[in-house]
Amino acid sequence: MNINNEKKQLLISSIRNSKTFSKATTSNSLLQYLCDASINEIVLKESIIDVEFFKSNADSDKSSPRVRVNIYNLRKKLNEYYQAEGKEDAHIVSIEKGQYNLHFTKRPPIKSFYSKIKLKNVVPYGLILIMLVVFLVSNLPPKKDAIWGSYIEKPTSLYIGDIFGIMGNTATGNYGWNRDYAINNLSDYYALSQKNEDVKTNTKPANYTYTTGMAVIATQRIEQVFQQFNTSPSIKFISQSSIADIKQENAIYVGPTKNNNHFIHFFNQSNKYFRISNDSLFLKGHPQLADTSFYLNSSGLTEEYAVVSNIPGPGNTNQLLFFSNHDIGVSSTIEFYTNRESLTSFIKKNTNNTPYFTAVFKAEGKSRTNTKLELILTSAIE
Repeated sequence: MNINNEKKQLLISSIRNSKTFSKATTSNSLLQYLCDASINEIVLKESIIDVEFFKSNADSDKSSPRVRVNIYNLRKKLNEYYQAEGKEDAHIVSIEKGQYNLHFTKRPPIKSFYSKIKLKNVVPYGLILIMLVVFLVSNLPPKKDAIWGSYIEKPTSLYIGDIFGIMGNTATGNYGWNRDYAINNLSDYYALSQKNEDVKTNTKPANYTYTTGMAVIATQRIEQVFQQFNTSPSIKFISQSSIADIKQENAIYVGPTKNNNHFIHFFNQSNKYFRISNDSLFLKGHPQLADTSFYLNSSGLTEEYAVVSNIPGPGNTNQLLFFSNHDIGVSSTIEFYTNRESLTSFIKKNTNNTPYFTAVFKAEGKSRTNTKLELILTSAIE
């Protein structure tokens, strides 16, 4: 490295005035001597240093080790200086082993941690890190929304709206399963049999109930929602449940209204402007919506009205109700509310910052399979 003589002198003066060299008299003076030789471009030898600096007799044949010893000590002092006071100096003064002339070199820049990293070594680990992050993010449970969240967090029962049956003579004259919409449970049956001797004599309660395909679809879709959070609702039949059972925990009901189930009572109690009665939904006195009614027990299998309502239940519970008297209504609304995209859009547009609401849909389909779902109206429950 080319460094001018003035710079060399400044470097040596700085070192000689340091604490490291303050008490090292010989090393201090020897350093200046070597600097002068460097400035004057004198190639030093041990014998020259011995005569000129240590003032030995040039005619003496006896070799003295003091030059090597003092050069060694000076080299040590320089190392000591650069480890402490001179650790940030831009230039380094050194004496190579076996030599006696000073060397002036520019200190190499300190490499940062990142500059030491070789790209070929980083890429594989970077890819592994990216894959790990993607894996962790993809396995995070989805965010609980305002509607399903309360059912996932607390014990919940899914009630299937089954149809109670009795065994007796059928319309074809055979003996088999019959349906009477006035009889929806054992209590109804025994109350009627006490009044009607023919019922008591010729019929008996069936040992199984009847459900439609909506029960399978609803159970599967709702289970999928819960399984994302490693939990599952209990599954019960409404014909075998009492109001006391329902009041114990959160409840989800899927099924018809024509079975006069207990959830119709809770729906009417919680909805100020809506009421279900005689297979119809009535809307009356709403501040924004006109009075109207919807007949829920529509004939045929191509279209029907469905009602979905999330209401506060008794004893700090919640109830999510899916009402329709045919498969297409419950099936289509269950699919709607278990689809994250449609559910998020519904919550944003229709719930008015409250999880409680009542919504009326018109469902169209073919062969009990839904093909179109239209939201007719919705109202938040304050």
